Amino acid sequence: VVPAPRAAVARVEVAPDTATVAIGATRALSVTARAADGTVLTDRRVAWSSGGPTVASVSAVGVVRGEAAGSAQILAEVEGVVGRATI
Repeated sequence: VVPAPRAAVARVEVAPDTATVAIGATRALSVTARAADGTVLTDRRVAWSSGGPTVASVSAVGVVRGEAAGSAQILAEVEGVVGRATI
């Protein structure tokens, strides 16, 4: 039996897509990867990063920490497709 090929990631959704995090506080974000037909794809590796780590840092599991006043983009990348949240 030949296993079916894995569906490609077409869209990455980060929730919430906007949030306020006080300095020193944390907030967990979640990510959903979807195929082109909208099917939720499970068991995919997520790489988190912050576009403004002096304002908001993010852990390897998507927990954001407020570092300073301002706004930052938090990025979640799954197989080359990026979803964003604004903190």
